[in-house]
Amino acid sequence: MASPVDAPAPVEDMMQLVSYDEQFASQFEPYLDRVGLAPLGFDYHTVSVMGAQSSGKSTLLNLLFHTGFRTMDATAGRSQTTQGVWAGRDPEAPILLLDLEGTDSRERGEEAANFERKSSLFALALSEVLVINLWAQDVGRFNAANLALLRTDVDNIWATIAKPAAAASLSLDTFFDLDFVALPHKVFCEAEFLSAVAALRTRFHDGSLFLPAYRRGVAADGLAPYAGAVWETIRANKELDIPSQQAMLAHGDAGKRAPVVPVPRLLSSLADASTAALATYDGQAHRYTADVAASRRVELVAKLTAAAKPLVAAQATAAAAVAKADLSAAAVRPKGDATPWEGYSAAVKTARTAAVAAFDASLGAEEAAIAGTDGPSVLTFVPATVDEAREALVADLDEVVEAGTADVRSRLSQSLVGAFGERVKAPLTAVLDSASTASSAESVSASSALENASTALSSSGVPPPPTDSSGLWARVSDVAAAAWTVTAAEAEPALGADGLNLDPPAAATVVTDDLRPACAERLLADIREAVGSVSTLELRVTRRFDDGFRFDARGVPRTFAPGEDIEAAYLAALTAAESLLTTLSVTHVTGAVTGAADGPPLAEPLAAPHERAAVSERLRRAASAVYVEARRSQEAARVRTAIPWYLWGIIALLGANEAKAVIQSPSLLLLVILIVPVARLVAGVLGARDSPL
Repeated sequence: MASPVDAPAPVEDMMQLVSYDEQFASQFEPYLDRVGLAPLGFDYHTVSVMGAQSSGKSTLLNLLFHTGFRTMDATAGRSQTTQGVWAGRDPEAPILLLDLEGTDSRERGEEAANFERKSSLFALALSEVLVINLWAQDVGRFNAANLALLRTDVDNIWATIAKPAAAASLSLDTFFDLDFVALPHKVFCEAEFLSAVAALRTRFHDGSLFLPAYRRGVAADGLAPYAGAVWETIRANKELDIPSQQAMLAHGDAGKRAPVVPVPRLLSSLADASTAALATYDGQAHRYTADVAASRRVELVAKLTAAAKPLVAAQATAAAAVAKADLSAAAVRPKGDATPWEGYSAAVKTARTAAVAAFDASLGAEEAAIAGTDGPSVLTFVPATVDEAREALVADLDEVVEAGTADVRSRLSQSLVGAFGERVKAPLTAVLDSASTASSAESVSASSALENASTALSSSGVPPPPTDSSGLWARVSDVAAAAWTVTAAEAEPALGADGLNLDPPAAATVVTDDLRPACAERLLADIREAVGSVSTLELRVTRRFDDGFRFDARGVPRTFAPGEDIEAAYLAALTAAESLLTTLSVTHVTGAVTGAADGPPLAEPLAAPHERAAVSERLRRAASAVYVEARRSQEAARVRTAIPWYLWGIIALLGANEAKAVIQSPSLLLLVILIVPVARLVAGVLGARDSPL
């Protein structure tokens, strides 16, 4: 390849794509036709360059791609040369160039950063390769080094897009290939600089910098409306949705263009036409000198080849588009399909085989038909073009299958996890409610375990195993294990031959690494919802205390008679309530849903230490009030039923004469004997009725 010094004269056909006042050029579509890009379908590339003002961006583009972008006049000093966004084309390769206005522009003043963000996002949306021209002395400088733009556009896009769970923690390098090229100084090391530029140009021309994954999926004849829609969206500060813009382009094209379909027997027709053209030439060229005739024949073959290449490329593009559309119809299941995984792998495999066969029938068979004719001298490029198109098609079909399979797997996972949650929800709520309403007979002394758990939680910050005296988490684990067993059984046919057709090890990996953690997370979410907020947790433990203190083992409301040990009942109920508080503060689920029966439990805090301490304090205060009330009622009952000894002395002293009269009268004595027990009985009944318990 010629060095930049020996390069042909630069092509001066440049156009301003976006004006200084942010207007998109209406003549972009005719420009693409004029420079020969529009007929190429998807067989073109886009490169953009950005950098600080007067840093040599346009000069670098001109040397790399033999373009004629306007460059700075060194005698006029540092000033704004490129305004807006300019477009050009490499004359030796189907590469569209975008030259962006320099950043850190003093001419735009305060509006500079706003336009820089718009133009850089525009370049990212259109380009396969983005070149950032950076001077060595600008490294570390915020604006001139374009760090602000990169941080604003690239990082913001990555941070705000909706990412699948598998990509949530992946870095920018996972999706963007970053390459760094150091160029010598253009003035002080001119020869070395030109040599390095030539080497970089070779990388652009041999295709090593343009990977299939970089393609934007926009045909060249639709690039103008697509780019215009993207720019208007960016200019209006709306959310840029590339797939939506591509879908709008497809719908718009459908209304104004005929469907892209392969032309029957195109290659055979081209072979026949080229053979006829050469035969006509040979029939007339024998009159001239043989050397001249042969030289002109070579030129004619080159012209015929140049005319045939866009047609063959369009034929390959059309055949690939039909094949891709046919496969997409089978691989992309409609959203309304409740079970998209049923028979998915078999259907996609059949559709993929049919798509490749249809492509081969459109191109491969006709390629064979031209063999043995005079056409191959004109169409010698066809086999390589067909092979390249087929390779690109296979890659595209693989992407369609991969995307469709990922969507079906995601919907399968959502369905299975949803079913798991439905199986868990009702029994989980019942288990938690039963733990909150257990009677005092189920309460045990757990003050020591409670104290140890509190100490561990506050000192280490790691959730300790909860005091599960009532077996709450054991019952929750049983509920989760039963639901997981059914869910795993349902996943087996969906992942197997009847669905996604994964081999047993791969299916087991999906169940273990994807489905089980998703179900465990759903279980934890359901537990958090069932336990509720801190106020709901407080109601649960308060209810547990009330049930243990106010009701006996049979569930009958309790009254404390004089002499009954009310303190023991209070301590038992309070200990049970605080034990429940500790149990509900940290999950402790074991069993199949955690991965192994003897594996680590699912331990997640449901209440922070300070929240649990606050609930415990309020519980003790409420319990103390109930205890004092019950104690007063017990004391009142004891006073009503007990007569002080000194009262008997007073009665004996003051009622001696009356007692003597009663003893001497048989009728009065009999009446007293009957009244005394009746009075005691009535007093007891009235005392029981007045008690608040």
